[in-house]
Amino acid sequence: MSASIGVGAPATAGEIPASPSSVGAGARPGPDVLYAPPPTAPQLQNRDRRFDAAPLLVSGNEAYADGEYLYQDYLYDDCGSDTDGAGQDSQSACAGNVTYPADDDRYGGNAADLVEFRIAHDSDRVTYRITLNTLLKRDSTITAIAFDTDGDAATGASELPRDPGAPFPGTDELITTWGTGAEHVSFTEDGTASTTPLRVDTDLAAAQLSVTVPRTVSDPKGSWQATVATGLYDAATGGWLRPGAAADRDSAGGAGPRDLNPSGIFNLAFRYDEPVLGKNVPPDSAQSAALADHAPTRFAHLIDFDALRSGERRSSVPDHGTTMRIFPSRLDLGEGRDPDGTFPLYRGQLQPYSLYVPTGYEPGEPAGLTLALHSLGQRNWQYNGSTGVQQIGEARDNLVATPMGRGPDGWYQHEAEYDVFEMWNDLGRHFTLDPDRVAISGYSMGGYGTYRLGTLYPDLFGKAFSVVGPPGDGVWVPPAAPTGGIETLTNLWLENARNVPYLNVVAGEDQLVPLAGPGHRIWGRRRPVSAVSTSSATASAMSCTSRPITSRWPP
Repeated sequence: MSASIGVGAPATAGEIPASPSSVGAGARPGPDVLYAPPPTAPQLQNRDRRFDAAPLLVSGNEAYADGEYLYQDYLYDDCGSDTDGAGQDSQSACAGNVTYPADDDRYGGNAADLVEFRIAHDSDRVTYRITLNTLLKRDSTITAIAFDTDGDAATGASELPRDPGAPFPGTDELITTWGTGAEHVSFTEDGTASTTPLRVDTDLAAAQLSVTVPRTVSDPKGSWQATVATGLYDAATGGWLRPGAAADRDSAGGAGPRDLNPSGIFNLAFRYDEPVLGKNVPPDSAQSAALADHAPTRFAHLIDFDALRSGERRSSVPDHGTTMRIFPSRLDLGEGRDPDGTFPLYRGQLQPYSLYVPTGYEPGEPAGLTLALHSLGQRNWQYNGSTGVQQIGEARDNLVATPMGRGPDGWYQHEAEYDVFEMWNDLGRHFTLDPDRVAISGYSMGGYGTYRLGTLYPDLFGKAFSVVGPPGDGVWVPPAAPTGGIETLTNLWLENARNVPYLNVVAGEDQLVPLAGPGHRIWGRRRPVSAVSTSSATASAMSCTSRPITSRWPP
């Protein structure tokens, strides 16, 4: 556990945060966004002066900071119950199957996505703040903060007054807010309820709901066990919008054979052990299983209110290893998810990326950087926990970073390309990078990104490694153009990379990346593509069907 509140110290004023090589005259290497100052991000600001601590920006972690408590959740993990029982699929955005109503102007396909939960201590009150990824209407979202004050599941209530469709056993006190209203409910040992209206401050620009609880209503002391859940507000019932079998404009959908009557809970806090940090599975894998079992209190977590009173400072953010970080984008693409599921899928200002920090990294001592670009249909967690990332990080003293790229199919063009450099900029603000030790790599679509970015911005990279990457967007079998268009063919500007060494791994019978394309790139038209040499062992490691090919010339 780190003693500091966040890992990585922000760059000081005047520094070039992205740390590429400085130049005395002429153009700087790389695009301007690499050097841009941080953007204004209302969701990361403390516009309510009762809050002061900087956000953690590292998902699945918590901190106590001078009278405040912070929990940072994952982004775009608001998919509710695993209703079909399929569970963890490496190519799925979520393990959960609950879907939003089609009213994009109200929900944006993302209105229950918890970004941060925060508590501020004052002598006469306690303030609770929910930050969401998307908040388009004041009353689109409902949130429950359920406290088990005595650690006894047999006391208090199990069913909440505004029932989301799942039990919360042992609830002694409950705070509920729906943006235009809030209430505190206390339960006696036999479950009798007493309700007090509360003040809620809703900031649409910051997507924040702040609820003030006077200590005359609730005066937490010691450690209370909390469960925090978010969902959609049903104005007709004053409660939670419950999913049915299929979504329409006003109804959520996604009910399935494992969970025929899913609860209205889309997202839960305090998920410190999601398996995504150790393998290629969606970040809601454990959450979706708990919700399918109708067991949201599986993620109940102790809040130390005495630590808040005493102003302690401690954090769970690790200094090394795999994390999933959050940065604010400079692009204004709207909020939430694209309603048609097309690129760019993730429209919000806050964007995620995965990062491996080697055990030898020390702030202030420059470390190398490897960009590991994900493949088609995958996301930034594709390489989490992989031996390859750990080996690169430890053996080369490299940070290894994988961007989301605004979705699974951006081909590192347009907004997806911009996302890579915004991530790099953010890394430079929190870590000390060595601009002379930067490499780029990627698998399949990520291999194309390796070709594309390495040849468009060769002054930024010392080496490149493409694994079964096509030279153009989509499938390329020369002499035809790539299926994504001739303008995407990196061969057209290949001479830019004359000083960047490339290692290219290809497979003999890859149907998505036919050998003809990479072979044409490497040897040109004068040599037959069968000159490419590969091995079945290498191809097997890359999960491709392959056969050995005899080389006619030395590689």
